[in-house]
Amino acid sequence: MNNPPVNDDAEAVKTENAMKNALEGDAASWAAAKNAPLAEQAAAAFKTPVVKRAAAPKKPKVEAAAPAVVPVVKKPFSMSYDGVTTAQHIQHMIDNGAR
Repeated sequence: MNNPPVNDDAEAVKTENAMKNALEGDAASWAAAKNAPLAEQAAAAFKTPVVKRAAAPKKPKVEAAAPAVVPVVKKPFSMSYDGVTTAQHIQHMIDNGAR
């Protein structure tokens, strides 16, 4: 690291010294805070006491009415014969000589 050239200006020296002092003070306070016991840090962080809230009254459960059971009517399985009824298909097979 190269050191910056020496500046004889009194104002610059005062500013530099003030910045060094501020940094040293910050470093000292950080070191003190780091070394402080955890309980002291917690007490400093939480200055207000914790107040527990009362539990809200629970609403009574209302049982939902059972849904009305509607029977599902399904048609029995049947084959599709290209748009003709089963009777028409059987007659067509008889006419064509099927056994």
